[in-house]
Parts: sequence; C-alpha cells; structure tokens
Amino acid sequence: LHLCDRRQRQMCKETEADRRKALEAALEGSNFGDEPTVNDVADYLGISTRTARDRIQEHGGYEIEGGKVKKKNGGKD
Repeated sequence: LHLCDRRQRQMCKETEADRRKALEAALEGSNFGDEPTVNDVADYLGISTRTARDRIQEHGGYEIEGGKVKKKNGGKD
C-alpha cells in the first residue's frame, strides 16, 4: 500500500471511533431516562434517521426494536 492509502485508512478508523463515541453520547443524552428512539438519536446528532440507523448498526452494541434503541445483550460495549 502507498503511504496515502495508509493515512486514509487511519483517518477512517478515527472517524469510526468518533462516530461510535458520538452515538454513545447521543444514546445517553437524548433519552432523559427512557429508551431513546431512532428519531431522538437523529435529532441529537443532527443527522437523518437513515444515517442514525446506519450508525446504530455500525456500532454493533445496540439494536432497534419498534423504533427504540436498546443495548444488545452480549454485544460490543
């Protein structure tokens, strides 16, 4: 691989880590004690609901049931 490719891959990993942290913050900060909905997460992050669903799936530690985001049992942190 070229050096450029390595840098891009590293930036992608950092971006994924940033998205993961932002999602976790949104899940903690958008629910006010209730299970957050996909719409709550999207509004908190300022993204579309489709993008919110994609990020929840990318994270791997959460699942969507009936529009609500729940922590998976045995999932990634």
